[in-house]
Amino acid sequence: MAVQAPLAAGGAANAPSAASGPGRTLDRISFTPAPDSKLTRSLIAARDEIDKGKTYDKLSEPTSVAAVLGDKLGALSARGEVSSAYRTGSGTQIAAAARNYIAGKQTVRVKIIDTAFSPNARRAVSERLAEIGNEAAGNQRGVFVRGNPAVVAHFAQEHTSRASALIANRFLVQVMVNEAAQPDAALKVIEQLDWAKLAPKSVKVQAKP
Repeated sequence: MAVQAPLAAGGAANAPSAASGPGRTLDRISFTPAPDSKLTRSLIAARDEIDKGKTYDKLSEPTSVAAVLGDKLGALSARGEVSSAYRTGSGTQIAAAARNYIAGKQTVRVKIIDTAFSPNARRAVSERLAEIGNEAAGNQRGVFVRGNPAVVAHFAQEHTSRASALIANRFLVQVMVNEAAQPDAALKVIEQLDWAKLAPKSVKVQAKP
């Protein structure tokens, strides 16, 4: 059951991208262009598409966004209820939902934001999509998750994995995993979400390899 309640301070749309790691300072973070490859060219094309700033006719109900965050995500079990809300600011509006999960020592925070009216929020993915970060940036890199662009970072000393993905060029999904057993733990959480609940007519769900 979704709870209509305020999200974390600062708002989901202002949540840091995968580049902003625990205890990191901006002056230590640096990025370089990813080397030319088929993947890099695909990432650049995805970035350019995101940066067109498409808007949509209707914003999702927060409760419909929250429906994606069920009681179980693979081996993860929910800890507490879903929080969901509309948020407004700078003349825009988003619908967002968030939930905490746990599996043993591992804790996970998942946020989903409908950016239908707020294309600037998608820069959390597009801004560094075709770049590679240094160690201070968690060695962030751009990838595709089931055909959708994403950035993923791993902070080894803190055992933290972070990822942000843009689903159907609209829904921003941000995940942080503490006590991560694998560098791509956050990305694997995103893979387990039932994206069809977000946008049944627009999300192209590809088979896992």
